[in-house]
Amino acid sequence: MELARQELGIHLIVHPMIGVDRDVTGHLKAFRAARTPIRTSRGWITIEIDRTTDHTRLGQVERDLQRVLQDVRARSRTSRRCARWPA
Repeated sequence: MELARQELGIHLIVHPMIGVDRDVTGHLKAFRAARTPIRTSRGWITIEIDRTTDHTRLGQVERDLQRVLQDVRARSRTSRRCARWPA
């Protein structure tokens, strides 16, 4: 929705869920195809938008997308906490 708000055409969206292995500090060690109890899945998003060479506009798009992703992360953390509360 943020890209639409900025009137940027979206040409491709790729959003795979990929199994990952991390060390005890959380650093990425390996990618895996399957999810098992010792592996977690993470999603990566690649989006192709209208081509532009306007660095000012690209910077604004990046900042706005970072803001949206921060909102999503905050909502996700809140949802997980609420799910643990007894009904």
